[in-house]
Amino acid sequence: MTNGKFVFVLALFGVPLWLAATAWFRYLSMERVSVGASPWIRTGLTLISITTMMWLALLALMILEDRSNNAKSLAKNLSPAIVAWINLLFCAGALICARLDRRSAQSTAILRRNIALSSVLLMLIWLFVLSDPH
Repeated sequence: MTNGKFVFVLALFGVPLWLAATAWFRYLSMERVSVGASPWIRTGLTLISITTMMWLALLALMILEDRSNNAKSLAKNLSPAIVAWINLLFCAGALICARLDRRSAQSTAILRRNIALSSVLLMLIWLFVLSDPH
């Protein structure tokens, strides 16, 4: 793998993971009074975590497809379009959850912005997966 490909794959792994991890670290470092009563923030974090892990698993499967017979078999039986549509719905749900919680708008603004940013990036990634004709 050339350096350019390595950096590209590292960015595809690292950026979504970094955004989700940043949102979780902000959530864990905030006061429980401001965040604890908000089911919307917890739901948004859960949705971006699920879709981030699905993206990392799909990307790992695409990388390992040429190296492993098991990965190749799994990749043949997996429909990327169905996975992408489901994850687009999760991303949209996380984005909606980030916008719904207005009771604690000042204390959770950075956290809600992190959830929204992660959701939008993952939506773009899943739209890219949907645009692939294979």
